[in-house]
Amino acid sequence: MAADDSKQAYPKVPAKAWYTIRGRAASSPSTRFTPQLVATLLDLNNEKSARDNVLLGMNRLGILKTDDWSLTELGQKWRLDDSYADACDEIIRDVYPDELGALTDDNGKPDFNMINSWFARKGYGTSNAGAMARTFALVASKSLTPVETAQRERPAKKVPAAKRAAPRTGGSSAATGQEHQHTPPPPPTPPRDGRPTIHVDLQIHISSDATAEQIDQVFASMAKHLYDKTK
Repeated sequence: MAADDSKQAYPKVPAKAWYTIRGRAASSPSTRFTPQLVATLLDLNNEKSARDNVLLGMNRLGILKTDDWSLTELGQKWRLDDSYADACDEIIRDVYPDELGALTDDNGKPDFNMINSWFARKGYGTSNAGAMARTFALVASKSLTPVETAQRERPAKKVPAAKRAAPRTGGSSAATGQEHQHTPPPPPTPPRDGRPTIHVDLQIHISSDATAEQIDQVFASMAKHLYDKTK
């Protein structure tokens, strides 16, 4: 028999608490999930927060007892993988109105937007409606593991040209555009006799009416005074 659809405080259980408590119950079914233990497991501020935000919701879903916070018969089914889906179906059937089960997407999975809208139309505030909708979707999904939300891949930011790092010089890595850099000529090889090397640029102006003999004399004189190594 489904619960009536009159306004009431539907359970609110965070997904982290749902899977953390179930994981502990699966390995240790006799555990008493006291407020102190749950506050420690979930790193909550205090025991009151564990009781109000987790344990009361688990109790309303029929999973935990209120006298000692141990697992109910339904909770024992809920902790086992083989009977987990059946336990979720039982919770949906006993706690929520039938019409909520019809709010699914094209794949038959709970449609959170429609479920959230259903709770909001019952007069709950945004925060409460969202928490109740998430809890119902959590149970109705019957997923053994937390459903990860896909994150959109953000495009890489373009770095302005002015902020791009200047290419490094030196080393074994050639910088882009290095072919445009001017490489100075290597220094001249010093003479073997140890004399210093002198680099001289000469400009020779020869008259256009100079004879071949006069031109030869000019270059002969240059050779004598500049390149004669016998001196």
